[in-house]
Order: sequence, then structure tokens, then C-alpha cells
Amino acid sequence: MAHRDDLIEFLSIVRIANTEQIGRLFFADRGSPDKRASEALCALAKEKLVEGEIIRMGEPKLWRLTKKAKDLKGIEQRGIPFNTIKTVHWQSITDLYIRLSNIERPLFFIPEYREVIDNKRTFSPDAWLVWRKRPFFAEVQLTAMPSTRWKDKWNSYELFYSNLNKRAFQPKPPARPVKPQVLVVTRQTDVTIGSPKGVEIVRLDTLLSVNTSHSARDYSK
Repeated sequence: MAHRDDLIEFLSIVRIANTEQIGRLFFADRGSPDKRASEALCALAKEKLVEGEIIRMGEPKLWRLTKKAKDLKGIEQRGIPFNTIKTVHWQSITDLYIRLSNIERPLFFIPEYREVIDNKRTFSPDAWLVWRKRPFFAEVQLTAMPSTRWKDKWNSYELFYSNLNKRAFQPKPPARPVKPQVLVVTRQTDVTIGSPKGVEIVRLDTLLSVNTSHSARDYSK
């Protein structure tokens, strides 16, 4: 089956995605991409490699790897529950991966990255990734958040970055020492979101607009 291994690899990275997202990434150049994606996913489901569930009527079906697939790939990760309210947020992180991949696939992409800063705080960007040899942390915030919460978020960045060279990134970025930029996906204004001191912020639309002249990876072959 075309895309079989790519689909499994994709779900091992983003952990959860819906039929429309998979159609957009792998079958956009074909007629009825959602239908093509559904057919491919149903074939994988028959092999017990993926499992899907419709959470709300009228919305695309959500998909994730089964325990069998994760065991075959040697992946040790807990599955994302289908019934959690965070599935919407997970799908927005998946959208970030897809938008980047439409130009060039990230070298690596870890959603919901976690690293303990001290006994009280955890550094928790929505993703840790390297794209076009540039390291980024990502913040995806599609619902409005008050500036005070943005400030709390940036405080954790400042604390994390203050001891950056001693951090043991996994996977390691392409060069050390390194100060990753923060890739932000939000509709809120720069004034509202602010920024952490000494850290460069770039919006996703800005990043993509200056990179569209480069060829994209073709997932359709």
C-alpha cells in the first residue's frame, strides 16, 4: 500500500491526527484526498496498526497508532486518549508539523516536550523541533490568553535559557551552543503576547513566507 510506512512514521511523530489532516499531507494532489486518506487508514486498521474514533459528529475521525504498531517500531509512549479535551490542541500541533512539512519535513519534531527546570517548575513548550537546520521551540495558542499568562510562560523560558548550555537536549540540535528561536502560532497581537528577554520570537506565517521559494518535499510519490 502506497504511503503505508510514511503514515505510520507520521503518526509516530505527531501521535494523533485526523483524516482531513492526513489527506492534506499525503493525498492533496489527488481527487477526494479525505477519501484516499480514509481508505489508507482503514487498510492499516485491518492490520491492527492504527485505531480511529469519531469524537464529535460532523468532525473528521481521529487516528493514532495501536500498541502493536508502537511495539513494532520500538516506541515507548503512552497513547493520547481520544476522549480528552486536549485532542483539539494536539491537532493544532499536528497542523504545525504539516504546514512545515509542506515546504520541508522537520529533521525532528517532538510534541509536548517536557524538561524539569527545578523542583517546582517544568519547561513545557508545545514542540521541540529542528527545521531547515534551525532549532525552534513552538508555542501553539489558538484561543486567546491574557498577557499575564503569556508572561508566566515567558518566565519559564527565561529560566530555562539562563542555563541553556548545560541542558541535555534529546535529540541533540545540529550545533552547540544553541539558542532556539520560539515559533509562535497565535492570532493575538505582539503587544499582548510579549516575549521572553533575550529570546527571538518568530511567527509561523512569517517563517513560511520567507521559505516558500524552496521546493517542498513531495509526499504523493
